[in-house]
Amino acid sequence: MKRWLPTLLAFAFVCWVIFLADFGYAIEFFAAVQSSGGDKIAHFGLIGGLAYFVNMSLACRSWRGWLLGSLIVGALATVEELSQVLTENRNCDALDLAADFAGIWVAGLLARRVCARRSQV
Repeated sequence: MKRWLPTLLAFAFVCWVIFLADFGYAIEFFAAVQSSGGDKIAHFGLIGGLAYFVNMSLACRSWRGWLLGSLIVGALATVEELSQVLTENRNCDALDLAADFAGIWVAGLLARRVCARRSQV
């Protein structure tokens, strides 16, 4: 359970941010983040961080050469971004999805490196 606790906390935080955005809470905050360009950085960090924790919880298991955690988070991020078409307070943005994927990719590189070092010890 200790291995999954950071993942569960990261997942809960991402879900909380999505909930706030979907239901129009903290509109001023999200508008300020978006106008300052922080929106893409937030996507990169939030989704990349989640991917890192999922990959670490899965001990960097892979499927056909792809990290399983990265695939799972990538699928969830894609579904979430596309679902914004159905939400009044959100807009589907390809650059947001690109920032998500970039965060997932960097997190995957970092997770592989950490897992490799752990296996050497």
